[in-house]
Amino acid sequence: MNIGFIGLGRMGWPIAKRLMAAGHRLTVYDAVRDAPGATDLRATEAEWAESPKQAARGAEIVFTSLPGPDEVREVALGDDSILDGASRDSVYIDLTTNSPRLIRRIHGIYRKRGVGVLDAPVSQGTDTRDRHNGTLTIMIGGDPAVYERVKPVLSVLGSELLYCGKSGSGALCKVINNVHLFTIHAALSEALTLGVKAGVPIETLTKAISLSSARSRPSEVFTAALHEPRFLDNPEGPTVSTGLKDVRLAIELGSDLGVPMEMADFAAQALSEAVDRGWGGMQYSAHVQVREINVGANLEPKEPSASD
Repeated sequence: MNIGFIGLGRMGWPIAKRLMAAGHRLTVYDAVRDAPGATDLRATEAEWAESPKQAARGAEIVFTSLPGPDEVREVALGDDSILDGASRDSVYIDLTTNSPRLIRRIHGIYRKRGVGVLDAPVSQGTDTRDRHNGTLTIMIGGDPAVYERVKPVLSVLGSELLYCGKSGSGALCKVINNVHLFTIHAALSEALTLGVKAGVPIETLTKAISLSSARSRPSEVFTAALHEPRFLDNPEGPTVSTGLKDVRLAIELGSDLGVPMEMADFAAQALSEAVDRGWGGMQYSAHVQVREINVGANLEPKEPSASD
């Protein structure tokens, strides 16, 4: 199958390579021509496009995997866009954690031109190898008939395909998942800082949580991240900036629907402070360092001594 793929970053790059390994013919594009993913795919059998329009020309399916709504809006509706190059009866699939409002708008515009649209954001759970191994969870919104047409291709990328409903439903489910995730992180960092400030070692606190009623997958991932190099970029995990973008999408949705988002506001403040300190590109747990600095606590686990 001829596939266009736009966005060759942390998620897009391995997903595109997965599609190529399955035998699909790819035409790829990224705004940053010398980024690692773009450089790697230009050196393979993938054809390089000079614009989203060129990536879409002749493609049966066009994927985007982009940082957020601004980038999706540009490649989907801007100059030399996907729509400018897309063939009638082709399908545009957005893998981005995106705004439900925006993807519904795109769906309506593209449908008038005979192009199907699916919002299909992906989640890699706790294993960063999922995007390499085809074991992603994919949340799909859009017309059921369009989904059935492309389901075999999506099955190459995800072991869990969850059809969520009409256009925007996949994006909505991903936003809900992520705001839940990041509000837990913010609450946990507050609780752990309180415990450390009160004199209990971080190792004891995290062990207590892991054996008690507050144990959860997000808490386990978060506490494991405390043991990683904390002032270094982590190319595998989501970043502080990504977390802030996702939480703000949830706040925007809450505003649209008249739903107060007090916990999301709290999480956004914590993430925003980290971004303001220049830590936006760091692994998302870096926001805990803001709280440490503000209250004079250190959540860094101590290295075991030789006598331990």
